[in-house]
Amino acid sequence: MGNYQKFKRSWKCPTCTNVTERRSRKDDTPVKVNCGDSSPSDVINMSSDNMQVNELPPSDFEHHGEELGKLLDDKLDTKLQNTRHSLASEIKQEFNEVLMKLESEFLKITESLTGEICDLKREISTLREKVQTLEQENIYARKQVESEQNKPSKISHMDNVC
Repeated sequence: MGNYQKFKRSWKCPTCTNVTERRSRKDDTPVKVNCGDSSPSDVINMSSDNMQVNELPPSDFEHHGEELGKLLDDKLDTKLQNTRHSLASEIKQEFNEVLMKLESEFLKITESLTGEICDLKREISTLREKVQTLEQENIYARKQVESEQNKPSKISHMDNVC
C-alpha cells in the first residue's frame, strides 16, 4: 500500500504547475511537482508554430481547387434552380389569388349592372306604355276639339240659313 501511495502522488500533470501544496491536509490530493525534465515554458507554449505541416504539391491544390470550384458551382446552380422554382410557384400562387379576386369583383359588378339594366328596361317599358296612353288620349282630345270646332260652324251655318 505504501508503494501505491507513492505511485499515486506521482500522478501530476504538467498543467497543474500553479497548484500549491495544501498545508493542513494530509490526503492524496495531487499537488505541484517539480518536474526537472520539463520547463514551465514548455508546458505553457502550446503553439502549433513548430509543428510540421504536410503540404500538398501544387498540382494537388489545383486539382482540389478545381473540384471544389465545380462542387460550389453545382451547389450554387442547385440553390439558384430551387430559388427560381420557389419564386415561380409563389408568383403563380399570388397571380391566381389576384385573378380569383378580380373575377369575383367582375362578377359582382356584372350582376349589379345586369340588375340595373333590367330595372331600366322595366322603366322604359312603363314609360312607353304611358307615352302610348298619352298619344291615344291626345288623339282622342284632338278629335273632340275638332268636333267641337265643327259644331259652332254648323250652328253659325244654321243661323245663316234661317
